[in-house]
Amino acid sequence: MTSVRLEAATLADRRRVHQWMTTPGIVERMMGPPDFPDSDVSSFDEFCEDWVEPYWSHAEPSRGRVFLVIEDDEAVGMIAHNEVVTTPDGERAVELDMWLRGPGDAGRGIGGAAIAALLPRLARDLGAAVAFLQPSARNASAIRCYQKAGFSPVGLGPEEAAAHFRAEPDYADSAFYARRLTSLR
Repeated sequence: MTSVRLEAATLADRRRVHQWMTTPGIVERMMGPPDFPDSDVSSFDEFCEDWVEPYWSHAEPSRGRVFLVIEDDEAVGMIAHNEVVTTPDGERAVELDMWLRGPGDAGRGIGGAAIAALLPRLARDLGAAVAFLQPSARNASAIRCYQKAGFSPVGLGPEEAAAHFRAEPDYADSAFYARRLTSLR
């Protein structure tokens, strides 16, 4: 497994993180034409509306945080968690988001290593019992990464899974994957 560490991102990192999300070779896997005409590429202002100040200040961890993924002292991506929610089963759950700075960083185990670094923090610091993700079913490379990191399909359609996790579906074909965290505490 690739060795990475996580570093708390700051407001000063927000433009760079947005640039990574919109980098050719990365953006096509998540939004915009040709594969995602139903999901517009976010402008920087739209990105800032979604990724608000508490994500970057880390002042309210239960509302969400952004971390830079560091490999060999170089930022190669980001991983974040959203607000902690309580499922109908009474479990604390948290959604993850992740992307890399460019296509050359994909397929090298960085995503799995970043997930492995973040999950114990979520269990320990936030009391999360479950982490979940919702890539588009069209994003086969993300799904492979998440499965290698121990995530499994939740077995619910996008609308039912979104309701269970109190999340808005990111895509019409959001494929929800979850992993239990109780053994990581």
